Formats: sequence, C-alpha cells, structure tokens
Amino acid sequence: MMSLACILIMAVTFVAADPSCPLPLEPVPTTVDMQDTLKPIFDNSSLYFDQYLRLTNITAGVLGIANSGGLLFSHAYGLKNKLNPTSTPDLDTIFRIGSVTKVFASIAIYQLRDRGLIGSLDDPVQKYVPDFKPIDLYPGKRRGVTFRQMLSQMSGLPREGCPLLNCNWTDAYMWDYIQKNVYLTFQPYQEPSYSNLAFGILGNVAAIVDGSPSFASYCQKYIFDVLGMQRSMFTAPPSTENNFAVGYYADGTVAPLTDIGWEGPAGQMYSTVNDLLLLLNDLMDPVQSKLFIFADTARQLALPMFLNPSGSSAFGTPWEMQQVGSYLLDEKGGNIMGYSACIVWIPRIRFAMAFLVSGQADEFAVSTGFASAILPALTSYLQLHQAPYPLPTNALDYLGTYGGLLGVQIVNNSLGWIENGRLSAVLMPFAPDVFQIGVPGYGVPIPMDCLNLELQASINAVVAFQRNSSGIVVSLTLPGNIPGQLFSKK
Repeated sequence: MMSLACILIMAVTFVAADPSCPLPLEPVPTTVDMQDTLKPIFDNSSLYFDQYLRLTNITAGVLGIANSGGLLFSHAYGLKNKLNPTSTPDLDTIFRIGSVTKVFASIAIYQLRDRGLIGSLDDPVQKYVPDFKPIDLYPGKRRGVTFRQMLSQMSGLPREGCPLLNCNWTDAYMWDYIQKNVYLTFQPYQEPSYSNLAFGILGNVAAIVDGSPSFASYCQKYIFDVLGMQRSMFTAPPSTENNFAVGYYADGTVAPLTDIGWEGPAGQMYSTVNDLLLLLNDLMDPVQSKLFIFADTARQLALPMFLNPSGSSAFGTPWEMQQVGSYLLDEKGGNIMGYSACIVWIPRIRFAMAFLVSGQADEFAVSTGFASAILPALTSYLQLHQAPYPLPTNALDYLGTYGGLLGVQIVNNSLGWIENGRLSAVLMPFAPDVFQIGVPGYGVPIPMDCLNLELQASINAVVAFQRNSSGIVVSLTLPGNIPGQLFSKK
C-alpha cells in the first residue's frame, strides 16, 4: 500500500518541474491596481488591434475585456458610419454578430435539458421532431443524429441546408426539404464538419420543444431578459437607432442587413460588446448563473468535444478552441455580410473578451494575438495576488505529527503539511474537521505531467480529522486515497 507520505510527495511537493501542468489559478477581483498594472500591455495590444483593422479596411471596431465580472479594459476604433466623422463606436454600439449566435442556440439546448424538456443531449433530435430525417447512406445502425453531435459540429450534416440569403421557409417545408435533399456528409462522430444547418435545426427545435413562437422569442424570454441584454435582438435595429455600426464590404460599399430566415439561429443576431460580456460573465460564475438551473451545466458547456490532431485546437459545444500557452481558449467567431465578431473566455480564471467590427476580419487572428500578448502578464498578476488558504479559527487543534510521517504546522498563515522539514502541501478547509489537499502556490508546475497527476487523484483529496470524547484531535484519515487506514497523532 502506498504511504501517505508517498502520495503527498508524488502529487503535491512544490518543486521545479515539467511546465506542461501548472495548477489552475483562482480568479481575482478586478481592481484599479489590476487595471493600472496591466494598462501598458493593453495599450500596446490595442495598437496591434488598430493596425490590423486599418490594414484590413475595417471601418469600426470595439473590444472589451472582463475579469471576474468587472470590466478590465475597453477600446474603440474608427467610425460607426463613414458619413459621420463624429460617430465613434463604444461598448453599447450594435453590430451584427454572425455565428456567435450559435452560442445562444447551444445555451437554449442546455437549458431545455436542465428543465427536463429534453431528456439528454444524446437523445436523437428525431425523438422531438419526428419529421427530421436527413438521408444517411453510411453502413451500420444509428439512433439518429443527436443534440450533442450537432452542438459539437460532429453530426455529419452539411454546411448549409437552404439558401442563406433566401431561407424564409416554414418548419414543415424545411423538414420535408431535409428528408428529400440533405445527405450526411460524414458519419456522426467521425470528425468535425462545420454546419450552419445544424444550428438552424437546434434553434428551431428549441422553440418547438419549449412552445415558443420562434427562436428569437425564446432567446428574448430565457436569455436576453434574464441577463439584462437590452441591446441584443434578431431583427435589424430601427432607423431611429443612433448607436448602430453600419456594415461595409471590403470595397467600402454598405452591406445589406439581410434576414437569413429559418437558419437565423446559426447567425442572425445583433448585439453589443457590453451585452456579450454580460453573457460570458454569467457563464463563468456557475454557482450564481442566472441561465442554468444546475451549477455544473456551464462547466459542461465549456468542455472540449474533439481534439484536432495538432493538439492545439479543438471543437466544443459550439466553441472553436485554441491553445495559447497553458490556456485553452473557448472562442466563437462570426462573419456575416459586412461584419465580424468573436467572443473568448477562460472559465477557470474568469477572463472574457469580446470584439465586434464592421468589415470582414480574421477574428481568430485578433483573438489569439490579443490573448498571446495579455495572458502572460495577467497570469503573473494573478499569481502575485492569489488569496491565501484560510486558516481555521481552531487551527491549533490540528498541530502535531501523525503516523510518524507528517507534521501539521502553521506556515504563512495557512495550515501546512511538513515533510522532511519543508512544506509539502497545504490543507484547505472544507467542512468541520475536514480539509482538502492543496499545493502551497498556484499556477506553478508540479512534478508530473497532467495525466499522471489526474491518475494519482491526490489534489483536493479529503483529509478528515477525528476527535476523542473530550474533543481532542487524535488522528486523521484519507478516506478517498487510503481508505480504512488511520494515522494516529503522536
């Protein structure tokens, strides 16, 4: 049997090691000090942003960065309207967001699952819409195309299902059209293949299952109104709206605000940077989320579903993920006539970014450029400002040596484990007389790669202390790692 000392040394001893597996940093609230410290990095990055937009003939752009629910940085470029030299955009300027709309279709499906109206993400869509029957010519039995397959772009459905600029079709017409004309181009779960049709289906099915008259009305009731996204919509803003960015093609001509009809859930929306940051801030605070019933739903939404062979990019539901340093960015880009958009979030550290532009841009070049410049400085700041593990008021009760192996001492105002005279781990209060094992630092590599660390299952392992009838701590156990073994206090 592996001893307690061996488990702790292997899993949490704090030494220089393989940099591939730093333990996650905890979020830190946005403060004036954080804003001032990072301002030089943001200012330099915004110069890159401006230069890129100039080189690509972008007319207007707005960028916002949030940290732990607070606005960390914002920047605006250009003019909302070329004909108005004073029309500077801001965080509340309305742009089209194209395929970022797919995020709202994904949220709707997860909400319906949480509400019990969809039994499982692995249910076939045909269970809820019997007339949904794409043509499947591949061998083998299948249960039908599922919600999860569509959400992760692994359904095998083709990119389009109806004319994008003339798709004012009814549900009945669309289901009939799919039965007669839409072939699966891949077997489900074979590999990702981007499909606007899949998200058109998801959004329209969400409305059907909920009983909403349209996907737009569903989003208004269950997302926009819930979060206070007052400047997000599915129809073009009225002509009286004076804070709207005109979309332009690369040649400078004005792009039409064409309604894409039935496939609207794939790319029809209009929104602002402020509204999109409201959305991301809610997703990054699962316990307080207004969107989901269950705290684990937002965490599930953020997970990758398919890792590309390079190992540096992945697909989620519906995220297009890219690795930048030690972070996997959850991104969703969008392009539609005269507009480009991107949202980015890193759930664990509660970092979010949104930018919207009028013009055709490579949204991922912008997002990864910004992230590559900003994240090293932000990581350094977070490391320096991590809150210490709290010291319990009865910390003196636990001090001593257990099983002749480890000592418990107060170190740096935390309750620490001492092995061979040095700090090997920290005890994090979890419940009365119950702690979890942590490392004495954040975001720093530990002496094994991530997979082996996860196989050891020692980080956050529970340590339970036992008291005698007089209330004195006399022993400890590690019920999830060395069940049945008791370490007596010496």
